[in-house]
Amino acid sequence: MSTEARTHLVEFTVNGKEVQTAERVLTGAAIKALGGAPADARLYQDKGGGAADREIADGEEVHIHEDEAFYTVPKHIDAGAQH
Repeated sequence: MSTEARTHLVEFTVNGKEVQTAERVLTGAAIKALGGAPADARLYQDKGGGAADREIADGEEVHIHEDEAFYTVPKHIDAGAQH
C-alpha cells in the first residue's frame, strides 16, 4: 500500500475556502499560507456557538481538526481612510 493511500487529509476552511492537509499540527502562518490569506493579516479560529473566537499568532502551533474554520482580518485597519 502506498503512503498516499494511507494518508488521511484533514479538511478545514480559511476565509470560507476549503483547505486540506495531511499535517495534524500547523502554525498560524502555515494556516494563512494554505488558505491563501495575506501573511500580515491576523488569524482567528472560529469557535462557533456564541463562544469567543481565538486569535492565533503566526508562530503558534494549532492542532487541526476536521471541519474547523479560521478567518483573517487586516492587521491594521485605517478607520479614517477616505475612499
